[in-house]
Amino acid sequence: MLSRNSCKFERLSVNEGAYFVLAFALRAFLSYAGLGYRLENRIEIITPFNSWKRVKEGIALKNAGISPYEGDSVHCNPILLLFYETLMRLGTVVTQSAFFVADLLAAHLLARAVIEYRSKELEKEKACKSGYAKDVQPLLLEGSDCLRIGRTVLISYLFNPLAVLSSVAMTLTTFSNLIVALALFLSINGSKHLCFVVLAFATVTDVYPIVFIVPTLVSMYKDGLFAVVLSAFTFSCSLLLFVYLSYVVAYDWSFLSNTFGSLFILSDLTPNVGLFWYYFAETFEHYRLFFLCIFHFSFLTYALPISFCLRDDCFTACFFLLFVVSLFKSYPSVCDTAIYSSILPAFSHLFYYARYGFPAACTFIACSVLSCIMWHLWIEQGSANANFFFAVTLAYAVAQILLMTGLFYAYFKRRFHLKNGMKMLIDGEEAIPVLD
Repeated sequence: MLSRNSCKFERLSVNEGAYFVLAFALRAFLSYAGLGYRLENRIEIITPFNSWKRVKEGIALKNAGISPYEGDSVHCNPILLLFYETLMRLGTVVTQSAFFVADLLAAHLLARAVIEYRSKELEKEKACKSGYAKDVQPLLLEGSDCLRIGRTVLISYLFNPLAVLSSVAMTLTTFSNLIVALALFLSINGSKHLCFVVLAFATVTDVYPIVFIVPTLVSMYKDGLFAVVLSAFTFSCSLLLFVYLSYVVAYDWSFLSNTFGSLFILSDLTPNVGLFWYYFAETFEHYRLFFLCIFHFSFLTYALPISFCLRDDCFTACFFLLFVVSLFKSYPSVCDTAIYSSILPAFSHLFYYARYGFPAACTFIACSVLSCIMWHLWIEQGSANANFFFAVTLAYAVAQILLMTGLFYAYFKRRFHLKNGMKMLIDGEEAIPVLD
């Protein structure tokens, strides 16, 4: 780690051991108690793209001499499928432990990334302090908070119910979160080119992390156009290399239709906590292509505005794009929110100005309860229909939007007050800033 924070990282590492042991033990206990089997069919957690059951089916087909990509059941990248096959050969205990360890590594990387982010923000504020108003001392970051917030993020992820359920259910989202956490750490740590290689691999396996290259490239523009072009070239070459390696592992190109293709055309309309399944189950077939383009294009339209608004703060831009990914994924699960919900303590300095926190939290809790009830009424009892369950998923999306917009507003209001002061007077009376 960086030398200026070496003492902080050493102190954090000493305390991490106890958290890791407890978090691993919790996951092992829940798995031993049979919770993993009960979660196998929970559509809030399991999707066609992160189901471990489908991975096992694909491996069984492969061992039988049948291509796992001939049908529509396996949507896992060939490289990851080979990795999971290797894990399964080592036994069930090793396989389950690999998921638990992946969660622990993700928490470790997120904690390191947050400490580095807070340290850089602290240095940035010290350098710009002369340009701040005189009464903004309560708004400034404190150096003593870096370690505390890093530890809070570590604990938040290790014991986040969504992350715990994801690893116990052995969803592929666990490894996706690990790859994203690694990319965030490399980005904030200054290893930009290695970050692009990791993002290329994440894109091949999950597609949606491609959105993180936008804020990373925009933040590099201050280093010159050559640095941006070189990084884009690194990403492109890495992406092509991983696609070719996938072909080498699968022996043909059929995996493209079951991975990228199925993701874009929504070949499997199994209900989930997202919005796509309901719209495309109800829409007329001749409008399908139009709405597919609209939905996928909507996902991309948020990357540039957010990246340019936060061009000096790549980590925060990636944080907000995590919300966008969770909202506009074709096959999302509640486990996708594990990363950004655990990183929230890193932005505790925004809580003073944040809006909609309470209604968003209440909506999340209500959706957690109502989703199980509505699914039971719809599928098991038959006394409800898809509209009931979709109403819950729509409320879940609204809760994420409220949380994101509230923090986005808080970020810019804090920046405004740092420059103009916490209290502005016009004719002796307190003025209220209005966003035009």
